[in-house]
This record gives sequence, C-alpha cells and structure tokens, in this order.
Amino acid sequence: MKHSIIIKRLCLLLMFMASTMGVWAVESVLFNSTESPKGTRVRDLKKGPVSVHFYKCYTSHSGNIYELAKGSGVLISVPEESYRIREVVMEDTEGGDDWDEGGLNRIGMYETAPGTHYNMFFQKDSGSQPDDNNIVFSSFDSGSAWIYIEGHKMSNKGQFKARRITVRQVSQTEIHAGTV
Repeated sequence: MKHSIIIKRLCLLLMFMASTMGVWAVESVLFNSTESPKGTRVRDLKKGPVSVHFYKCYTSHSGNIYELAKGSGVLISVPEESYRIREVVMEDTEGGDDWDEGGLNRIGMYETAPGTHYNMFFQKDSGSQPDDNNIVFSSFDSGSAWIYIEGHKMSNKGQFKARRITVRQVSQTEIHAGTV
C-alpha cells in the first residue's frame, strides 16, 4: 500500500476520533449532605450549571444524609440550551429493601423529558465513594436537561434517604459535535 493512502486513512481516522471526543467530556458535580446545616429543610442547591430542587427534604440531625418525605422527590436540572444530564448517582441510599433484594423499590418513580430514557440500577463503583447502595440513573445519549426522582410511598418502609448526589453532565455543543 502506498504511503499516501496510509496517511489519508490515518487522517480520516483522526478526524473521526476528534469529532467524537466531545461526547466523552463529562463534568461531575457532587452535592454532599454534610454541606447543608444539620436538621434543616433543604430546598434548592446549585453548583456550576447543576440545580437540585428538593420537595419536602431535610438533612438528618447528624447532618450526614438527605431525608426525603415519603412520596417526595428531587428535581435535578441543567440549563436546557447548554447541557444534558448523562448520569445521576444517588449515593449511599436507605429506605427500602437491601440492594440485592428489591432495593430499587426505594424509588417510587422517575420522570424525564419526553423521548428520553434513563436506565436505573445499583452500581457499587459509581459516584464519589464505593457503596453497595448507590442507585444510578444513566443515559449514554444524554438526552435530557432534567430528571425528577421520587421516593417510594410504602408505609412499611422507611423514607428514602441519600447521603450524596453526583450529577454528571455533558455540554450540549459537545453532544452535537460528537454526532457528526
């Protein structure tokens, strides 16, 4: 094969790789319950482009966990014109069965923009710290600028709790650059 053909093919490969690199660029934001005052109501948190709005949520008296009232939820969003949410990790969750015995029922429901879908699963090695009780909402397509997560309403289970929330978002321009 001639050197010029090899060089052309390498250039095409490099151009393809460069066009998809934006999709790999994911930023993470961590909301830690210890950053909020102990035993107080938590409503709105914001770090960088990520906003978290709680409906009926308090920090524990020890100050190390977000406690959502039964059936209450949390809305996580980024500016629609600039970002999309790739993944949300509700870290070190409580309020239901053990993670390996139906623990996903800690989540009553989740909702996101029409036409988008997030997979919900447990994953130990996700978020800021390894834990068996990390509930992950993941969408590789990063199709939504918001996700609403609601805790269960079961009277025989404790309320939904999460110690930390990690949000991984990707820039909207990087998504478009990666779809060329």
